[in-house]
Amino acid sequence: MTDKEKQKQAKVYCNLGNAYSLKGDCDNAIEAYKKVIELEPDDAEAYYNLGNAYSLKGDCDNAIEAYNRATELEPDDAEAYNNLGNAYSLKGDYDNAIEAYKEAKELKPDDVEAYYNLGNIYYDKGDYDNAIEVFKKVIELKPDFAEAYYSLGAAYGSKGDCDNAIEAINKAKELKRFCTGIYIK
Repeated sequence: MTDKEKQKQAKVYCNLGNAYSLKGDCDNAIEAYKKVIELEPDDAEAYYNLGNAYSLKGDCDNAIEAYNRATELEPDDAEAYNNLGNAYSLKGDYDNAIEAYKEAKELKPDDVEAYYNLGNIYYDKGDYDNAIEVFKKVIELKPDFAEAYYSLGAAYGSKGDCDNAIEAINKAKELKRFCTGIYIK
């Protein structure tokens, strides 16, 4: 098979994998993306898509492996680092999740999602000071992000700073009828 034919075939399998992913058929999506990689071993997008399919399936270890390969091939892909952080987070590996989110925000400093995910990891670790700092940055980047205010309030509340917690949660409620209750550690 010529290189041109391999590229065409890989594109077919990529589209097939995308269709299976949209349908929620992770196993067939994974097989399709593996076929893309077999045809085009240096296709960063195929590894990224493979990581997404593994993540949807709940297979964190294989997702991490795929995202790591995607970032090796495409080191400037902030989204791949963000998803790598998500996979580490789901696995409970907060330190590696933090590193991945930091890399994502370094590559794309206005990436609200990476900052928000980083804030959530700090919160989950009980590092409320860093969580507060990061949630404030999220709000600076996207002032109408109600969930960021809610999370900021939760972090303040977990620190025992009730006044700031109330202020942040009220702002979340004002922005979006979102507040279903607060969990304070």
